This record gives sequence, C-alpha cells and structure tokens, in this order.
Amino acid sequence: MLYKKIDKKTFLQNYSRLNELIKKFSENDDAFCAPVLKFDAYGTGFENLPLTQMIEDGCEQFFVQDLKEALRAKELIKSKKRYKIYFYFGLIVAEKDIKVIQENNDVFVPIISSLDMLKKAKDLSIKNIGLFFDTGFSFLGIDYDNKEKVIDFLEKEDFNVSVVISHFTKENAKEQKDKFDTIKALIEKSKIAGKDQIKYSISASNFMIYKQPFVYDFAQTGMALFGYLKTSYISPVLEVSTEILEIKKLKKGQSIGYRPVLTLEKDTNVALLSSGYGDGLLEDLTKGCNVIIKTENKTFKAKILKVVMNMIMVDIKDNKIDDLKEAKAYFLNEDYTIYDMANDGGLRPGEILTNLLKNAKIKE
Repeated sequence: MLYKKIDKKTFLQNYSRLNELIKKFSENDDAFCAPVLKFDAYGTGFENLPLTQMIEDGCEQFFVQDLKEALRAKELIKSKKRYKIYFYFGLIVAEKDIKVIQENNDVFVPIISSLDMLKKAKDLSIKNIGLFFDTGFSFLGIDYDNKEKVIDFLEKEDFNVSVVISHFTKENAKEQKDKFDTIKALIEKSKIAGKDQIKYSISASNFMIYKQPFVYDFAQTGMALFGYLKTSYISPVLEVSTEILEIKKLKKGQSIGYRPVLTLEKDTNVALLSSGYGDGLLEDLTKGCNVIIKTENKTFKAKILKVVMNMIMVDIKDNKIDDLKEAKAYFLNEDYTIYDMANDGGLRPGEILTNLLKNAKIKE
C-alpha cells in the first residue's frame, strides 16, 4: 500500500514565493503565478489541497484539464472572492455539459485550441474564452498558420479573450518564443474587444530555469507548486511512503521476481516493500530509482531491484533494520524529490508524480 502526505502550508508558501519570483523575472510588475492543477492536481487530489485558502491569498485564476475537473474544484472552494477556472480541453465536452459553461462562463472559461472550436463557441454564445496557440510545443493548440484567420474572426465577434497561452521546449525555445511574440503583436494591433486586458503566458514551471524574457504576464506553474526540486524558493510538499514487510539475506545466483526474474550477481540484503505495480509503480518507471529508508537512528538510500504486483525488492546493502514497525520506505520526501527520482530513472517528473500519487492513500 502506498501512502501520500501533502504539506498544505508548504504548498501555499511555494505559491507565494513563486509569485514573488515571477515578478523578478518578468518586465511586468503585476506578473503572477497561475497554478496548473490538471489530472486531479497530478494525482494529489483536489480535496487534499488548500484551494479555498489559495483563492483567499489572491489567486484569481488557475488551470485544470477539463470541465469535469473544473466542476470538482469549484465544489471545494468556499471563498466569496472572484476567480476563474480555465480548462485546457475547452469545448471538448458532452452536449449535456454545454449549458453548465453557458450559465457559469464567468467562472468556467474554456481554452480554445482550434478555429473550429472558436466557431463552436460563437454558435453556443460562449463569450469568455482563452486561446491556446501551437508554437511547436505540441499538436494541441490553434495552428500557427491560422493566427490571422483567428484574429480576423475575433475582430468580427463579441468575445472576451482573457488569456493567450502557449508553451515552449528547451530545444526550440527561441523559435517558439518568436512565434508567440508575432501572435502577441498581431493581437495588440487588432480590434479584439478587451484586448488591453488580455494576459499572455508561454512559461510553465520551467520559467525558473529560463527566466525573463520567457515570462510575460504569468507563468502556468504546476509541479513547481509541489516542490518538484529543492531550491531557495520552493520546498517539497509531498511525501509518498510504504511499509517494509521483511528483510531477506539472499545469495549470489538466487532469483527474485518473475517474468523476467532478476538473478542476483552477489550476496544481497533485500527489503520487501508493501507496494508494487498494482499501485502504479511500473517496473520501467522505477528502474534505476531509489527509495529512502528511515529507521529510528539512520536514513539511507536503497536501490530498487525488482517490482512485482504487490511488492518491491530493494537493496539495503549492509544497513540493518532492527524494528520493521518503526522503519519506513519513502519514494518521495524532503530528501528525495520528484526531480531526484526522475533523474535516477531517466524519466519526466510528471510521469513520476502522477503514477505515484493517483493510487496512494492519504495519510494525515
């Protein structure tokens, strides 16, 4: 069984510090952090986050995956302050849900990712929208070649565009930023209603690495809020742990696991942990990764050797664990961050986060 613990106070501190940091990196003194909480807050669970306090602390907008997530988040927020929930999948919704957007369009704001979707918004009288342009980051987004058509269409219609967003990658950052600058310049020269109130963003949590000039009016910050790496500004929020079932002293040549088995190349002290791929810990996901084992009097790393459905085998080397009840194995904590685990496994931090958290039980 996997257990997760969320430090809500540190989450709010990260939000506050990211707001400060974004202002330093932007030419805009009013630049801000817009939380991205897609995929049920990366598996953390909306109900386990201080959403109401986040709004009370000044958050006026955040992003989720789709309308279903937006509805769930709104149910949990008890603040009377005004805020918007943007959802990336826009009008890719069931017909029965269209009315929900129409009646609550001041809160639920679809991100439009194609010219056809924009035309659909017009037909449905959905006025409040955001725009996502594809600058080469992914296939999602308004085709860059359609930018003039989209702007011409907007000039003729009564839309309220509040955000224009995209993303960029390290490999093609300059080209993608140049494209975004072209889109921004075209919009600013246009007659789009409310254009002076439009906020622009191309940065995600990577703004901390690339800094200005990639920060415009806000950054779409997701994993940075959870402290995916340790810096002077953000701290780890998550703790994911499991129990240690047993210690086995195995000999060179013995095998562990199945399909395929792992044959030990040396005598090995193996700890059996009470989690496996049934909890979302796929073997490919954890290959090369470690866990942190804490006992009453020591803390040490143990390399993951093998994953089966309900157990994980790790190499504890010469470390002794006298009391299994008092010991714990941590996949994430303040000593081993999402970034650390991703580096060890050669994976993306998002893969680690969502797979670890979605099946973990909350631990207060």
